[in-house]
Amino acid sequence: MNLSQYSSTRTENECNDFLLKASTMRYSSTGSFYSFLITTAVFSLITCPFTILLNALVIIAVKTKRRLQTHPNILLACLALTDLMVGLVVQPLHTAMTIFLLQWKDAREFCEIRFAFTILFTIFIFATTSHLILISGERYLAVKHTFNHATVVTKGRLMISSAVLWITAPLYLIGTLYLAVTRYVYI
Repeated sequence: MNLSQYSSTRTENECNDFLLKASTMRYSSTGSFYSFLITTAVFSLITCPFTILLNALVIIAVKTKRRLQTHPNILLACLALTDLMVGLVVQPLHTAMTIFLLQWKDAREFCEIRFAFTILFTIFIFATTSHLILISGERYLAVKHTFNHATVVTKGRLMISSAVLWITAPLYLIGTLYLAVTRYVYI
């Protein structure tokens, strides 16, 4: 059995285990499981357009208004881009996954959506956290090293740092998956 076959078999087994646990919750609870899923789906459906709109407005404002193109605002726009991607991709996947659970549709389709959700959620969480750390580092330099801040922190360096964070997010996921798979293969 090669590594990719092992990984896909293990993923399918984990997904089927999840569905089995969800079905036992479905029958053991008296509607609280359904009400939780419905509340989650409705909340996600309501907040998704606002997430997209408001983060797009932040990006547009920083891009079009010259006076808003300061170092903290550039990093804020980069963070807004990660949140915009969450609103465009992760929240709809989460809503679809919740609706599949409510309807108890095909397990294979649910598992594919859950796998895509997990991958993208991990990438965007890493990108968001990394951008928050970058913003904190820039603010630290602005406060602690005020006189050197203008020469050390430039618009180009901020954009390169953000691009590096976006490149390392999928690499982080690949590395994590590789370590997890190799750890389970040899156990």
